Amino acid sequence: MANIENTYNYGRQKLWQAVHSLATGTGNIQERLESAMMGLNGLQSNQEWLPVEVRHKLEAIIQELTRTPAQGSEGRIKATLRMMSNEEGSELAGRIFSLYIELRGGI
Repeated sequence: MANIENTYNYGRQKLWQAVHSLATGTGNIQERLESAMMGLNGLQSNQEWLPVEVRHKLEAIIQELTRTPAQGSEGRIKATLRMMSNEEGSELAGRIFSLYIELRGGI
């Protein structure tokens, strides 16, 4: 039987990539959130890599980041981030960080 801790290694890796993009990426918070979404999108399609309670929180974050209808060829994420304030972006970045900490088992 596989160790349950190892089951979530991929999820931890993808959330770490998102957190790393948010902390060290260049650009404003909206640009860093766009970069962070690359890792989060991988988790959205492979949800078995996350415990159920973390999946639901991730889904809520992704819904927030895709709430604005796309215009032209920009896509929902870009459209949403274009309309997002710095405060909203910082709040979402904090939620992504909290997910990573939760999946790691705390600080």
